[in-house]
Amino acid sequence: EIMSLICLVRVVLTGDLHMTTVDLLEFSQEAVGVFVDAAYSGTVNTITWDLFRDLNKMSHVFEVSWLAWKCLELFTDLAESVTAPSYPDLVYLFDEGAFLYDNLKKRELCDMAIGKIGQVKYKGEFIERYLQNAGRLSTKKLDLVVELAGNDVTCIVETLTKQLTEQIHTEGWVLPSPTKYLLDSADLYLCKLSDEDLLENLFTIVRDFPDVDTVRWGFDLMRKSQQENPQSLSHSCCSTNLLRCDVIKNLYYDFNKNMSNEELVQWMIASEEVNSLLLAFEAFYAWFLYRRFICKDQQIGESQFNNMFDSISQISEQQGWLRLPSALRSVQSAWCNTMSRFCVGDNENCAYTVIDSTEDCNDSLFLLSKDSTLVFNFKHPDVLSCDLPGRCGFILKTVPRETEGELWTLRLCTESEDYYNQQVHFHKEVRAEKMHVFCVTKSYNNLIPLSWLGWVKSLTDLRKWQDIWKWGSNQDCYKVLYEI
Repeated sequence: EIMSLICLVRVVLTGDLHMTTVDLLEFSQEAVGVFVDAAYSGTVNTITWDLFRDLNKMSHVFEVSWLAWKCLELFTDLAESVTAPSYPDLVYLFDEGAFLYDNLKKRELCDMAIGKIGQVKYKGEFIERYLQNAGRLSTKKLDLVVELAGNDVTCIVETLTKQLTEQIHTEGWVLPSPTKYLLDSADLYLCKLSDEDLLENLFTIVRDFPDVDTVRWGFDLMRKSQQENPQSLSHSCCSTNLLRCDVIKNLYYDFNKNMSNEELVQWMIASEEVNSLLLAFEAFYAWFLYRRFICKDQQIGESQFNNMFDSISQISEQQGWLRLPSALRSVQSAWCNTMSRFCVGDNENCAYTVIDSTEDCNDSLFLLSKDSTLVFNFKHPDVLSCDLPGRCGFILKTVPRETEGELWTLRLCTESEDYYNQQVHFHKEVRAEKMHVFCVTKSYNNLIPLSWLGWVKSLTDLRKWQDIWKWGSNQDCYKVLYEI
């Protein structure tokens, strides 16, 4: 009852929550004493790990923000001190993050723990040990295990298959509810891509169960595993680090750049991939640059450029494409043609927004590097409130080609481990299919189509590309056109 008298929490209790007494029996006596002293003095000497959970929860419940940040700093220090796999440390981080998320729906500690487990490459071993006590885990914690596994679903399937086999030998044909819950929750299609034999072994065990309901459930699960989840990546992506991201659908595929002007127009009309004004413009610009500068076709000049602008306008009206935001009105292409005719007016509403990368780059070709990343600050309008550390945003990462002649790709990072110790954090409302990535030179505001950059497949192509753009700016700015 003394809590209602403390000045720092009185407004929350009596004003916001209309409470005059508080039951603190769920907290330890020692933790309550430390919290009361801290609330009166505005300082706290030491937060021990035995008191961390209670103090952290009380600091959030009673909105003592400075104490909440103190707890966050302590948790962050512990996370950063873990530089090698250590199950006791990692399970502490995971459980504390899960506790705060389960009780107060706050994810910052949870995301930090998941990111750290991935960073020290302990995901599979952690899941195997953590699920040894699966029967005592809440469904919220099981959900977090699925989230931790991400697209590495084999971690879960392998562990559950071992457990199920051992249980049948020791306890008989009983399907534990956590096993059923996890298999229902995981995207088994991804496991099928990575290790089809492992998945088939699991289904073989389930089909041998004596009760009809379990067998029927197993067949339903098998059918489900044959269907690609819309949020999963294409089956063409087979490596683990590819599966962790979502592909950005720019024009990285090959199309016939030797088409005539008229054939190009008909191709754009019929193409399922060209479904927006900017994609149409990039398709034409990639074709134009190839014919003009690689094929040295001197007949491709300003008149073709202007005619194609007219054709794109007509196609846009026929297809009902959305107009571009006014921020692109000053962007130029060859012969100082601007994008203004494709953009809305200054005071008109637009379905797109333009997001700048946080840093300019000195060479647009850096995206061909295997280590290149682009960071963007962006709070999705569906994210109404956020108390996570850092800024809302997303990271795009280059996935290089593995063999000569294969196209590189750019992907949206969606896993917590990709955002560990980064300036931005990720919200799942941000979707790759809503993005179009493009580049402009800082000095001339010229558009550099990534479709053209995607054409670079060899060192010879690279040198040609550099020769074409040597007149450009020393600095380029990558941007994302995002459909809201």
